[in-house]
Amino acid sequence: MQAYWLLTNIQLLKSKMRKTAFVLAEISLAIDFLITTSVVLNLSWVRTWAAGGQYETFPTSVRLVYIFQALFALAVARLAWKIRNGVTSEGDSKFALVVICIYAISIFSQLVSKSSHERLNAIPAALIVWGFLTLRKAE
Repeated sequence: MQAYWLLTNIQLLKSKMRKTAFVLAEISLAIDFLITTSVVLNLSWVRTWAAGGQYETFPTSVRLVYIFQALFALAVARLAWKIRNGVTSEGDSKFALVVICIYAISIFSQLVSKSSHERLNAIPAALIVWGFLTLRKAE
């Protein structure tokens, strides 16, 4: 009887942890999208939060790269929505692995940045990695 109770509570805790990881990953994706689109729009508040904090105004080449990053963030958010609603396909699992790898690389690149604000961007990236790792383990 106690083993059943313990097993049930462990499964409940894992379920809550998965939901928490997923919600934090979604919030982090929103932050990522906000930062990337702000770079594309060359908004002043984001200058210390992206590209090493080295630009007074973002060059066109940097803004083009950030357009692709914003589109990638939207694709990741779409994948998260599909996973949340249980409508995934075979390719989604592979894409989730790509997401984990890209955001894991992002963590390290942000941690070595000169900008203290950009180093903080590693936190949302880590939460995205944690969320998708948790989801992949649940499959």
